[in-house]
Amino acid sequence: MLLRNLYKGGLLAVATLGIMTSCNDIPENERFIEVEPVVTKRVTLIQEFTGMWCTNCPQGARIVHEIQETYPGAVIAVNMHPENTSFTRPLDGLSLTCPEATVMYNYYKPVGFPAAIIDGVGPNSSLAQWAEMTESAVAVPTKVEISSSTDYNATSRELTVNYEVGFTDDYAGDLSVMVWVMENGIKGSQIDGGRPDKNYIHNHVLRASVNGEWGQQLGASFEMNQKIKGTASMTLDKNWIAENCEVVTYVFRTGDKYVEQATVTDAISK
Repeated sequence: MLLRNLYKGGLLAVATLGIMTSCNDIPENERFIEVEPVVTKRVTLIQEFTGMWCTNCPQGARIVHEIQETYPGAVIAVNMHPENTSFTRPLDGLSLTCPEATVMYNYYKPVGFPAAIIDGVGPNSSLAQWAEMTESAVAVPTKVEISSSTDYNATSRELTVNYEVGFTDDYAGDLSVMVWVMENGIKGSQIDGGRPDKNYIHNHVLRASVNGEWGQQLGASFEMNQKIKGTASMTLDKNWIAENCEVVTYVFRTGDKYVEQATVTDAISK
């Protein structure tokens, strides 16, 4: 709990009107009131293991979209297509896999697709439970704030991400920050409900990590009002449409991968 001295000459004069003179026995530097720390609202991250050969995965994507509409601005979705699974092999010449999705797949080991990781907790393949899990996740307060901005060079295709992590109260525990690039609006085939859809639009597709497989470790102990700034950069693949790319930056507990806070911004400032 934070204690702050409220003594100000003029304010004290007003506050003491009508109070017995015995109150003057309290030293000025001991006149405090209790102030609760600021509670920051959480932005929840849903990571969904999905694949073009997964007939139920489009339904998973629709459910996540509905969840995002229920909590506007409070839920970020990332679709992960890991390598070397029967669900994510190329379809009609298109592959959406990436090594970073495979790292996540090997860590979480989902039994089936689709499977959701909500704020680092999961995997869960019961689509009917995703909304309830998200409702619980967004209600959990956090002491962590995060913001990010981007700088993109269209000639070199170099993307630079600047982020700032802040704390509204003291925080004890190992934390890391992850910076991902994802792409929206990818037109390609998808098995949907047992039928092929050649005009399916793939959104929130994880393309790459900008700062390594497991991001950058921030430290193990943090103080209230502390700010940590960082920068990460990469060259976007020539096959990605930069205008359709977004950057997801999130802070997570290094040990169990629990996500404390997340943010998303366009790769190209608009």
